[in-house]
Amino acid sequence: MNKTLYESDFGAWIEQQAIALKNQDASALDWGNLQEEIESLGASDKRAINSLTRQLLIHLLLYAYWSINRDFYLSGWKIEINNFRNDLSDFLDSKNYYQHFENNLDKNYSKAFKQVNLKAENANFSFNLPLKCPFTIQQILDDDWYPPLLNIDSK
Repeated sequence: MNKTLYESDFGAWIEQQAIALKNQDASALDWGNLQEEIESLGASDKRAINSLTRQLLIHLLLYAYWSINRDFYLSGWKIEINNFRNDLSDFLDSKNYYQHFENNLDKNYSKAFKQVNLKAENANFSFNLPLKCPFTIQQILDDDWYPPLLNIDSK
């Protein structure tokens, strides 16, 4: 069975497709595989946005609500918040990706909420996290904003 360039040398196939696009040579484009790769790229980016959003929300919740050994963890959480914001901002310059972020914020908060509760359960610690995201989009994305430290005692 003869393998196509797409199957045998993906890097060379990409170069070939880039040249064909640059030259506007429609006859040299591998339309089927090109469509699949573009769709896959968009889906992959959206999964990355969701993952970064969840991680950012987890760390914002931990920063605000976690009180066990808080002084030990705060600087690490702050660094992680910055890292996730930076990585997320690379995607959100795109209007389409920003809209995806906005439209999926509630779903991602729900997943972050579950993760933080699971972490607390594993540490024999409990608290009442808000069921709805307590942070605005502006706060979530603001490089200089961190949630206030809430004084919540474990139950």
